[in-house]
Amino acid sequence: MSVSEGNRLLHEVQEQRLAGTIEQAIPGSERYKDKALVWLRKNVPFDEDQAILKRLEREENTALRPQGQQKGGEVYAESVLDRIRKKNLSKSLEKEQTNDVKSRLEHKGFPLSREQALVRRREESLASVQKWRANAKRDDLHSVPRMSFIQRVGPATLLAFTVISLCVMFAQNYSPPSEAARLFTSITPAAATVGVLVGINFIVWFGWRVLPLRRFMQRRFLLIPAYPWSSSMIGGLFSHQSFQHLAANMIALWFIGRNPAVHEDIGRGPFLAIFLSCGIGASNVFLISTVLRKRWEYITLGCSGALSGILATWCWINAE
Repeated sequence: MSVSEGNRLLHEVQEQRLAGTIEQAIPGSERYKDKALVWLRKNVPFDEDQAILKRLEREENTALRPQGQQKGGEVYAESVLDRIRKKNLSKSLEKEQTNDVKSRLEHKGFPLSREQALVRRREESLASVQKWRANAKRDDLHSVPRMSFIQRVGPATLLAFTVISLCVMFAQNYSPPSEAARLFTSITPAAATVGVLVGINFIVWFGWRVLPLRRFMQRRFLLIPAYPWSSSMIGGLFSHQSFQHLAANMIALWFIGRNPAVHEDIGRGPFLAIFLSCGIGASNVFLISTVLRKRWEYITLGCSGALSGILATWCWINAE
């Protein structure tokens, strides 16, 4: 017996239990009816004896009920409207009982047909997507919070100053690894440095495509002057929401960064220090200017400021 046939048999047997007609035969399914009845009695408890008594009572009342009854010296028979109302009420009760049985069967783990399983998976998938979309919406930006200029700009500026200072120290104290200590000896140090930066940018870009991460990405990889998170200046340096923006910046970084006149002349330490310092410095300047103008609708992300610093370094080296 297929899943759909088994499901149909269970529903028919349950309807007989509810109606008190469990002794009636089901054509073509007698050999499976007892198994279905055992499964239903175990997983969907119901007072079958009470249902049978109610059925017998209904049949007895129907057989003994007169065509009319004496009331106030006159004969009143059941009207057509009364019969229609009772019929509709009975259908409504049967429908509620059927829906309740279906839900209890599914709750008990009864195997669904292939079509029902596809519909169930689709509904669960849509519910999950709607859940993550609702969770991704920032509920702290319904209105611009009241904050002073120092409260908005101070923490981010302090973070920028700290990072730039660390970058200067890193550039002054960095010593390149020996040839034996390098992981990829077949490529130049410039290509390895730029390749890692490009890889980080692609990983962050992919993070924007993962819906459960959307709320985290909005907080840590997108600088919003209306409600600034200081750490978003660092994350936003490697963040691109559109592929066109990502491709344009990465192509420019690849061709400019791999130029021996930049990376090999100044070294990996200064190269990374310039990249990070210029990127964070540009984000901080954007934040200050936006807050001063109170343009709360503006946001920023991307490594355009960092690329501008690398390009300016190349122009400085090749000024002659």
